Amino acid sequence: MSGSSVEEVLVVAHNGDVMMRQKAALWLGANAPAEAGRAIVDLLVSEVDDAVIETLTWAAVAARSHSTKTIVEALERDDLDEVTTTRLLHALSKLEAPTTVEVVRRFANDQRPIVAAKAWWALARIGAPETLADITDHLGVSSPDQREALIRALVQWGPSAVEELSDDDSVVRSQAAEALIRIADPDARGVMPRRDHQVEAGVEQALEALRTAEAHEVDDVLLLLADDPHGGPLKVIVTDLMEARS
Repeated sequence: MSGSSVEEVLVVAHNGDVMMRQKAALWLGANAPAEAGRAIVDLLVSEVDDAVIETLTWAAVAARSHSTKTIVEALERDDLDEVTTTRLLHALSKLEAPTTVEVVRRFANDQRPIVAAKAWWALARIGAPETLADITDHLGVSSPDQREALIRALVQWGPSAVEELSDDDSVVRSQAAEALIRIADPDARGVMPRRDHQVEAGVEQALEALRTAEAHEVDDVLLLLADDPHGGPLKVIVTDLMEARS
């Protein structure tokens, strides 16, 4: 589509052929024209193909200076369905823009589990200190899917769950322990902040908290992980922690 104008590409972006829409999305992402920022978000909202949606998300990130405000404005509407809301929050998690914090945190208590989970992830990616409680306040959730989403967000944030090891609720202590153990897992570090020195400092902080915590839930989680037949680097860490706590 080289040599095409923005107007021509936007026409193709509404084509009935998914491959043509994908080509248009790729062009928009590669060129990130300022005047297409709002159109890219509109396409992201209306697209039905998963591959094109992901490409349009990338295009929205590429055009961040013109798409971020449009995404925030879209999320402020009252008529958005679950799918659209989640899709826009996903885009904001990629943008990692501090200016979007207030609109994202409105969804942290959403009654739709998938929406709340995506908001936790976006907040963890942005990493604004004042929003940590919007995530940790949900420690203790009973749904396995939400529990997994919450722990994943905490791993992304770093050793933020240390204080929760002394919570009055045993379920909160257990989930905090699991989050801290997974922070120390080398296989989980791909979702952690990308600055290596911060990752290493966070890992050591998590390990020290686990070594010294009085909460018996730490031992319970360690025992559970020690029985994991898959083993790997995490099992070595678990064994070392069990010895340190014995």
